[in-house]
Amino acid sequence: MPTPTSATAPDHGALLRPLLPTHSGRPYADVLADLSRRVAIRNYLEIGVSTGSLLSRITCAHAIGVDPAFDLRANVTMNKSHVSLYQMKSDDFFKTFDRTALRPGHVDMAMIDGLHLAEFALKDFYNTERLCAPGSTIVIHDCLPLNPLMAMRETTLIPELSARTPFANWWTGDVWKLIPILKHYRPDLDVVLADAAPTGLVFVRKLDPASTVLEKNYGRIIDEHIAIPNEIEQLQRLCADLTILPVEQVVDDLAVSFRPQGETPSFWRRWRR
Repeated sequence: MPTPTSATAPDHGALLRPLLPTHSGRPYADVLADLSRRVAIRNYLEIGVSTGSLLSRITCAHAIGVDPAFDLRANVTMNKSHVSLYQMKSDDFFKTFDRTALRPGHVDMAMIDGLHLAEFALKDFYNTERLCAPGSTIVIHDCLPLNPLMAMRETTLIPELSARTPFANWWTGDVWKLIPILKHYRPDLDVVLADAAPTGLVFVRKLDPASTVLEKNYGRIIDEHIAIPNEIEQLQRLCADLTILPVEQVVDDLAVSFRPQGETPSFWRRWRR
């Protein structure tokens, strides 16, 4: 193929340009470690454990970690009575997991940080929700990319183009698409977006473990959303539609809502059709 001319060369500068201000809240691992110390988490589920750097900092009675290829470099048993590790793909975990291992029979808090592609994150969400109770919390990582480069589905260009930027090798993939998906298909959920560094956190509550909406519509959802390009216009539209709250405010109010008599904080955003 001919070498691109200046008129046809891709605009790498546009790929690198930040669309959101750098998230100014504490690093996400600090936030979740702090939250786990402040509330009584009995069962914690983490999809995408990798090195165990986050899992090792979570305080709970029973931690369940899922990863197809663990590369543990931290003591994941810290601050826990019981740890269960499943070295398998998350789809296989959800097909085979015996929920009677959960006492009581649900997950209190879950972190979804697996493969950063929308079709996998969506499955992880609705499968995780089945293991939860209405008062549980699902946390989703990497839904607030700073630019189109880190949101690409294909990672080939990322190392070279991001090497001299403040976010070298950052990859969120297109997990951001879960936000409009939940907005459209699950307006019953309470969803809050927080400015935890480096790429935000999304907290989801008012869960319905009996809901089958996302699974039944999975094929249509994927057809509708995977084709959406991870380009400046789409991410700008996402940013314009979002209210991103200070993570300290979210954690403070969330800690209150974990109490038996606590109420869901009034500022938690409820999406409606």
